[in-house]
Amino acid sequence: MSNSVLNAIDVFDSRAALAYLKDGLTATYEPWIIGLLQRLVSIADRLRDLINAEMQSLDVPTIEIPEDLVGSPKISALDNITKDTDANKFALQNIEKHLTRIKEIDAQLSNSFLVKRDAILRSIQDLQNAISPIREVREGLSTIVISRINAAYEDWSVAHKVKEESERAFSTEHTDICLSNDTWRAMWDAVKEFSFMQTPEMENFPYLGADALCPFCAQPLQQNAKDRLQAITDQVNSNLAQKEKDALEKYLEDLGNIPTLISTRELKILLGNLQCLTSDEKEALLNQWQQLYLLLDEAKRKPKLLQLSAFDSYLVKMDEANSKYDIELKKINESLDEVTRGLLIKEMLELKGEVFLSKCIPSITNLVDFLNRKETLEKALKLVATAKLTRKNNELASELVTDEYISRFNVELSALSTEGLKAELRQQKPGKGRIPFKITLISQYNEVVDHLNVLSEGEQRVVALAVFLADATGGTGSRPIVFDDPISSLDHIYERKIAERLSDLSKERQVIIFTHRLSLFAMIQNITDELGIKPDATCLNNWPNATFKGNPSGDNSFVLDPKRVLNRLKNDKISQLKRYELEGNGECREASLGICCQIRVCVERCIEKYLFNGIVERFCSDIQTKKLRNLKQLTNSDFDFIDKYMTKYSCYVHAVAEETPQTFPEAAELESDIDEILAWIDNIKKRMS
Repeated sequence: MSNSVLNAIDVFDSRAALAYLKDGLTATYEPWIIGLLQRLVSIADRLRDLINAEMQSLDVPTIEIPEDLVGSPKISALDNITKDTDANKFALQNIEKHLTRIKEIDAQLSNSFLVKRDAILRSIQDLQNAISPIREVREGLSTIVISRINAAYEDWSVAHKVKEESERAFSTEHTDICLSNDTWRAMWDAVKEFSFMQTPEMENFPYLGADALCPFCAQPLQQNAKDRLQAITDQVNSNLAQKEKDALEKYLEDLGNIPTLISTRELKILLGNLQCLTSDEKEALLNQWQQLYLLLDEAKRKPKLLQLSAFDSYLVKMDEANSKYDIELKKINESLDEVTRGLLIKEMLELKGEVFLSKCIPSITNLVDFLNRKETLEKALKLVATAKLTRKNNELASELVTDEYISRFNVELSALSTEGLKAELRQQKPGKGRIPFKITLISQYNEVVDHLNVLSEGEQRVVALAVFLADATGGTGSRPIVFDDPISSLDHIYERKIAERLSDLSKERQVIIFTHRLSLFAMIQNITDELGIKPDATCLNNWPNATFKGNPSGDNSFVLDPKRVLNRLKNDKISQLKRYELEGNGECREASLGICCQIRVCVERCIEKYLFNGIVERFCSDIQTKKLRNLKQLTNSDFDFIDKYMTKYSCYVHAVAEETPQTFPEAAELESDIDEILAWIDNIKKRMS
């Protein structure tokens, strides 16, 4: 619990009992030195968490180095910064002097055409990038290459034309063929018709079977005539088509040797930075390039004649510009040797590096502070390491807690149980200064068995209570101890032992017991009377027919002397009821009902204590046989008296239907009945004594 008041209370209930039995438990009792060490460990853990949280929250300072200073010897000093670095050592006494010298060197390098040289180098590179694809295509489309491609085109064109005319000549679907073909076709058709007339059984023409006849003389055909006819047919059906195919493949093969053109968009980008061509020339070049690009793309799908592209004039101008750039570059390199230029560049880098470091003093200071803070936190982490504290705590706990705790458990178990219950409390592996213990059950063969499967619920309750008491009584404090129904599932023998132990414990500690067992209530009353202890008792009444139930009160009618209870009712409750009646208070019904119920209980107690002379009493296991002789003093009037008041007041302690009207006695009637009962008690006590 988070409440500090409740944290100072030891509580035993069903949940605690189950935890003691099933889980490993840790003794709450601790000598002061162990408590000190544990608090130190706890504090160290919290400090470690805080230190780790601060380390994670630290922002690592970063110093962005300009690209032109990367590699400067001065800048490399940033790599050697430690927590002891003095940032002020990077300060410059006269930063303007450095800046002036940097400008002088920059101007000197510029006067030596250094900047111009870089520009020329970039121009040469741009020029080469543009020349390369154009020259590659120009060389790939040389006069020889184009002549070879166009020759292949002519071969294909002739073969394609012959094939098409041949197909039209033999096809009945074409009527637009030339006269020579028409004549040849008519003659061929006449021969074909004559052949069918002479040889009706012939299905195909020309028929070249074994019994084939000449269509003119009807004589059997010789083999050589058959071969000639077959050769003509084959030539018409396949040779011309194959020649056309071979010519096409040769054309495409020659076309494929032409270098692949980059796109017009890519060429436009390459031409963009060139100074040697005008805008109109660039536009004209791009148009020719686009036309060539489309022509080659179409030629792959259908052969075409190619023409030599006019790229030579552009290449000439670009080559001339390249020559000029080479001449200028040579002059610049001759004007400043590499050694001098290198020394100037090195000096300028060092000066720029010193200026940069001087401006970075605040950032360097932050970095040094960060390194110092980080080292401090790392040292702090080592200082709050708990390994040694935990190890020492475990050693002391084993020496100061274990033996004493187990010894107290054995004493408590012996006081609460019978000799047949053999349970042990054994130490488990310690950790973080805590020593856990676990209950084990020893069989008659000295073997460890599962106590949850062997012990009854009552015996488990006794063992758990013994562990709890051994733990709760180990310290030197005086915290209250709360027991919630400590005798659940116990028989009267265990119940008696527990009642005696809790009563004895109340001499040293405040003991608070919650129970619904009147037997325990009565037993505690009897035992504390013998010990001279006066316990405070609070009852939660649950009378039938009452508007409110569970109200706390000091009504102990079930166990107190009935005469004492009746006198208290007369002096307190009856007087209160009289005031309610005079005031017309709505609580009269509840007050009267409470008095009736207590009178009913007192009559019951009169039977036990006076009519039976205390020989047998509820919630008490003892039988007073020596008092039996006094029963001869009883008369019929005593039985009638008890029967009268039991009958009268029983109706108030039994539930009545809501629709049944019920009235309650007034204060005067109740007071009269109490006086009559008190008089009977005095009379029978005199007779019994």
